[in-house]
Amino acid sequence: MTVLAPRARQVPGVRRVRRVPSLASPALLALPAVAFVVVFAVFPLADFAWRSIRVDGSFTLAHYREIAESSYFGDVLVRTVLTSMGVTACCVVLGYPLAVLLHRARGRTKILLAALVVLPYLTSVLVRVFAWSALLGLRGPVNRVLVALGVFEEPQQLGHSLTGAVIGLVHVLMPIAVLTMWATMSRIAPGHEVTAGALGASPVRVFTSVYWPLSRPGVAAGALLVYVLALGAYVIPVALGATNGLLFAQVVADQATVALNWPLAGAMTVAMLLAGVAPLVVVRLVLRRRRDPYPARQRLALRFVLPVLELVPAPVWRVLARVLALLVLAFLVIPELVVVVFSVGPTNRLSLPPDSLTLDGYRAFFDDPLWTTPMSRSFAFAAADGVLALVLGGLAAYGLVRAGGRALTLGLGLLVFPLALPEIVPALSFYVFANRFGLSGTSSGVVIGQAVTAISLAVVIIAAVVRNIDLDLEHASRMSGASRLRTLARVVVPLAMPGLLVGGLYAFLNAFDNLVLPLFVAGLNTTVPVRMFSQMQDTLSSTIAVVASLLIGLLLAATAVAVAVMSRAPARIDLADVASRK
Repeated sequence: MTVLAPRARQVPGVRRVRRVPSLASPALLALPAVAFVVVFAVFPLADFAWRSIRVDGSFTLAHYREIAESSYFGDVLVRTVLTSMGVTACCVVLGYPLAVLLHRARGRTKILLAALVVLPYLTSVLVRVFAWSALLGLRGPVNRVLVALGVFEEPQQLGHSLTGAVIGLVHVLMPIAVLTMWATMSRIAPGHEVTAGALGASPVRVFTSVYWPLSRPGVAAGALLVYVLALGAYVIPVALGATNGLLFAQVVADQATVALNWPLAGAMTVAMLLAGVAPLVVVRLVLRRRRDPYPARQRLALRFVLPVLELVPAPVWRVLARVLALLVLAFLVIPELVVVVFSVGPTNRLSLPPDSLTLDGYRAFFDDPLWTTPMSRSFAFAAADGVLALVLGGLAAYGLVRAGGRALTLGLGLLVFPLALPEIVPALSFYVFANRFGLSGTSSGVVIGQAVTAISLAVVIIAAVVRNIDLDLEHASRMSGASRLRTLARVVVPLAMPGLLVGGLYAFLNAFDNLVLPLFVAGLNTTVPVRMFSQMQDTLSSTIAVVASLLIGLLLAATAVAVAVMSRAPARIDLADVASRK
C-alpha cells in the first residue's frame, strides 16, 4: 500500500521545482529472474523434499525412519561427514598460510599469487579430476616416487580409493577456503599489528592476540563453505573414490536415477542438508554466547604454549609459513600443468615425462565427431545460458541494488541460493522436476537447468558493479529531461558494461563447465563435460588431456578478456546528449 505524504503548501513568489519522479519499485526488475529461480530451482527442491513425506497422498516419515534404522545409510552418512570434516581441516590449516601470504604481498607479487589461486578455482573440476586420476594411477608419477622412496613396496591403488577422493576434494576446495580467509584478512588494518608491536608484544603474541582473532571469522566462513560443498560432492568421489567407500551423494544419486526411489532420495537429500546446516547453527550459537575470543581454557593453554613458541625466532616462523604456502600453491597449480604435458604425448598411454611429443591427440579430437558434436552442443547451450543470465541477471542486479534495504537482502539471498547448495542437490531435484514435466532428455531442459546457477553467478558479479555507479548521475539525467528508459540505456548500461560483459562471460563458462545436471538430464544431448566424464570411467588417454587443455585455454582466454574489459575506464556520459535524444 502506498502512503501519500501531505502536499507541501506553495509559497508565494517561489517557483516550484519539478520533482523528478523515481522508479516506483526498482525491485520489480528482479521479478523475471526471481520467478525463473523459484520455478526451476526452489519449487523442484521443495517438491523433492515434499515427496519424502508423502506416500499415496498421506503424510509419513517412513523414509526417514528407513534412513535412521539402516546401518548401511548410517555408515555412509557418518563416513561422508567425517570425510568432509577431514577435508575442511586440511583446507583451512594448509590454506591459512597461503591466505596470509596473499594478504601481506604487495604489487605484482600479490597479483601473481592471486592469479595462481583464482585460476585453479575457475578451472573445470573435470580437468583437475583427470589430472589426479593420471597422477595417482598405478603407473602414475606419485606411485613411482613413493615406491622409489621406499614408502610402498609396490604401487598402490591411490586413484580409486577414499584417499584419492580426499586429495581431489582438498585440491578443488582449497581455493575457496583461501579466498574466503583472504577476503576477511584484507579488512584487517595494519595499524593494529604495528600498535601491538610498539607496546612490546612479540611477533608470536601479535599473531595470537591480534591477527588470529580478527581473521577467525574468515576461517569459520571458509570452513563452513568447504564442509557443505564437500558433503554434497558427487563428481570427485565417483571419479577418484572407491566402490567400497561410497559417499552419501553417490548413494542419493543411485536411489534417484537407478532405483527411481524418489521419495527415499528426497529424504536422503533432506538428511544431507540437515547435516550441512547443523555446523552453521552450532557456530552461530557458540559465537553468540562467547564474546571473549579466548575462553579461560584457551588462555590457560596459551600461557604455557606461547613461551615455547616464542623460543623460535620470528624469521624462522615467517620462512616456515612461506614455504608451506608455496608448497600449497604448487599443489594447486602443478596438476593443471601436467594436463597440458599429457595432451602433447602419445595417444595410447599417459606418461610423465611423455615418451615423445606429438599433436596426434589434437588431430584425433578435431577429426572425431563423437567429440566435436558434444563440443559444439556445449557452446550452443552455454551461449543461450549466457544471454539468459546477462538479461535476467542484469535486470535483477540493477533493480535490487537500487531498491536496497530488505528487497536487496531477500532478493539477492534468493537468487544466490542455488550457488550455496551442494552440487548434487539442485541437479537431482531438477532431474525429478524434468521427468515430471517432459524436460528430461531435451535441449531445453539442459539449458533451463544450467541457467539457474548461471543467473545466480551473473547477479553476484553485476551487482558488485552496479553498487559503484553513482546514483547522482541517474538523477542528473532525469533532471535533464531524459526518461527512465533513456537513462537506463544511455547512462546505466554504458557504466555497467564491463560488469555486464564479465558477468555474461562467467555465466557462459559456468554453464559450459556444468557436468552434474547434464549428466542426469541431457540424455542423448551429450555435452563435452559428460562425454569427458564417461570416457574417464573407461580409460585415460591423451584425447581427454586434449579436451582438458582446451578447457584451460578457454578459461585463460575468458579471463584475459575479463581483465581487459574491467581495466578499461567506464564510458563518459554526456548528459546534454542524453537529454537531446529524448
